[in-house]
Amino acid sequence: MSGNFPNWKRYLSPRFLASKVQENGVVWCLRMGFLKFLRVILRPIIMGAFFIPSYVLRIASIRFLTIRYLYSIGHLAAEPCCYLKEQFMGAHPKYLVIMLAPSNKVANRCLLEYWRKYFKIITSPTLCLLLYPLSEQKILKCDIEQYVMNDHEEALIYEVNNKWVGRPPLLSLSESDRERGWRCLQDLGIPEGAWYVCIHCREPGNRPQDKSHVHRDVDIYTYFLAMKAIVDRGGWCIRLGDTAMKPLPPMHNVIDYAHLGVKSDWMDVFLCASGRFLLGSNSGLSVLVSVFGIPCALANIIPLSVLPVQDTDIGIPKLLWSNAEQRYLTFREVLDSPMSKANFFGDMYEKADIKIVDNSPEEIRDLALEMLDRVEGRTTYTSDDERLQQKFKLLLKPGHYGYRASSRLCSSFLRKYEILLPEEDKKEYLSPGTSSENARYS
Repeated sequence: MSGNFPNWKRYLSPRFLASKVQENGVVWCLRMGFLKFLRVILRPIIMGAFFIPSYVLRIASIRFLTIRYLYSIGHLAAEPCCYLKEQFMGAHPKYLVIMLAPSNKVANRCLLEYWRKYFKIITSPTLCLLLYPLSEQKILKCDIEQYVMNDHEEALIYEVNNKWVGRPPLLSLSESDRERGWRCLQDLGIPEGAWYVCIHCREPGNRPQDKSHVHRDVDIYTYFLAMKAIVDRGGWCIRLGDTAMKPLPPMHNVIDYAHLGVKSDWMDVFLCASGRFLLGSNSGLSVLVSVFGIPCALANIIPLSVLPVQDTDIGIPKLLWSNAEQRYLTFREVLDSPMSKANFFGDMYEKADIKIVDNSPEEIRDLALEMLDRVEGRTTYTSDDERLQQKFKLLLKPGHYGYRASSRLCSSFLRKYEILLPEEDKKEYLSPGTSSENARYS
């Protein structure tokens, strides 16, 4: 269903209901079900009452930007960023945009403050509640759903970032945050003038009740070899996250910031915005660093179509092993199947008799070293490397989540698993967005 009504078919599906009961309990599900039903009954009445005020605000060029998942750092970073980039590239007019962000639901208040440069932000929970019916009026609502949430189609975040290549990042650290951030780093033992890499992996502690995305979790211990390689090149490693994550053992020039008392919203933002790059997995924090123009090296990508978003990013995916055929599935087999979808749940792999194979420590190390070479301007790609990149990019079709991605896969990874690429394709590869796709910005 569409329009103002929820997707009851999804909400009433046995798999969805079972996951919510397991995650939150029966009483919570009954209460939320009643509230959703009540909302459907009352919503048309409330919307009707705001009909005239809505048109007054529309004429005054006022719009509302409402982030559905404010508690997610990835959405808080990606959706305002994409909206602004599109505005600057002429995809929609410039409005006075009001962002409703109740302070008790925001993933990172420091990041929210950085967005005040571009938006009028209301954080009062009471005022947000009163203005919510207005923000839901179609004629006042900024359309941001397709940037990240298009589970069944390509996500617009890739097209937007593809068109933004060569332009500066929207956000930069304030001088005061930079100064106090470095003072804190020096207190932690990092000398002035040193450089560091942020390390972040999605772990089971992220949402312990939610079993539907366990396939995205990784073991931080498999990143140790890469961390050692970074330290050997003269850098430091700072592990980001929270106390629910597995503690790190003592390691030379490695700081387990996730378990330190200095952890705070502003320090999270400082670290993400000041590191040489982020070494991690495909989680929301990778979007936060990209808003500040910091590149990402992402290992253990899954599903295969959920690629890094910037042209400066590189990544490597998890592989899928067919237990029935006793072999790896090729990249084409994966991308031509439902397993390429962004909302593919972990239990679906089990039902398909597929084993998920995480990247090895050596593969993650090689990914980190390639990114180090890139940020230091020492990267040299051969014609064979470009040929393999081209063969993989040709597999991405309209409808794949990361169809317009301008990022790359790690060259050593593609050389190692060239057998999973298709035979030579004579079709010339054009970067997505080089032809009719430019129409959105014309």
